[in-house]
Amino acid sequence: MKKSLLIILFNCLAMPSSILAQSFSIPQSSYSYWGDLTNGLASVSVPVTNTTSTDIDVIVERIQNNLSQHHSSLFCFGIQCYDTSALSSAVINFAGHSTEVLLADLNKNGALGTSCVTYRIKDVNNVADYSDVEVCFNITTTGISTVQSAAISSPQPNPADRFAAVSYNLTGDYKDYKVYIYNILGNPVKELRFSEKSGILLLPTSELTSGVYFYSLASGNKIVSTNKLIVAHK
Repeated sequence: MKKSLLIILFNCLAMPSSILAQSFSIPQSSYSYWGDLTNGLASVSVPVTNTTSTDIDVIVERIQNNLSQHHSSLFCFGIQCYDTSALSSAVINFAGHSTEVLLADLNKNGALGTSCVTYRIKDVNNVADYSDVEVCFNITTTGISTVQSAAISSPQPNPADRFAAVSYNLTGDYKDYKVYIYNILGNPVKELRFSEKSGILLLPTSELTSGVYFYSLASGNKIVSTNKLIVAHK
């Protein structure tokens, strides 16, 4: 009996690493949106990168749909969007070393509450190769999150070609914050503003020459944090 268990364990450990490999990179496994009823639609942009050099046929599945009463969820991937009844996207050709945006939307329909939706990006030719991401929408009377300190993440992808995505959480009034992109000499080349207190911000890099840059989250005249960004065009 012990010998049989050892053989099974050995076979599991000897499984080819490619079976466990993941072709998709997402900056984080979960995202939180905080907002009030001012706008009828809440949106969270999730950048998804094909980390391989080959094209992959993928689908996006809505595998969990835990919605508060009266809320409804929608999503887009690539150039196609899907309504509340769709549990899966059409098959999409995902180019190697490219990034597409999964746009998770929530129709608030005038209702407060928390709704969480989990999406799965999956290789249709290798069902063991997938990445999941959960998006939670918190619709409150004030739209204020419980995050106590402003923060911005490292970029994804990095190096970047067309754009890089960073996740952020802000405190106070989001209109007080900006992101500045600097070249290696310390000269500002772009200034970006926020439209929400938390979410994903896309750093446009297609117009920047290849090289090393830095981006800073600033509140008024105070720099909150700084990260490195590498631009490399194909």
